[in-house]
Amino acid sequence: SGVVLGDDDRPVAGATVAVGYSGSNSGTATGPTDAEGRFTVRGLNPEGGVVGLTARKGDAITAAPVGVNPGKPEGDVRLTVPAKHAA
Repeated sequence: SGVVLGDDDRPVAGATVAVGYSGSNSGTATGPTDAEGRFTVRGLNPEGGVVGLTARKGDAITAAPVGVNPGKPEGDVRLTVPAKHAA
């Protein structure tokens, strides 16, 4: 799970989160982010290795994927999109 924020640290509602995979791991986000910018990813194999998460809202997209290892959770994932494009 995690949160999508603008670069102004405000939640971005309605953003789409995408999961990139490494040969042995993939998953899907459970719909667009909620009013607090929150999202959940389902279906990741804890032994499948690191995946990359990106977020998009309108013309705004994360600058680079954020690597996540589902076998070693480190709390919520924070994805940032440029606020001026995320409205």
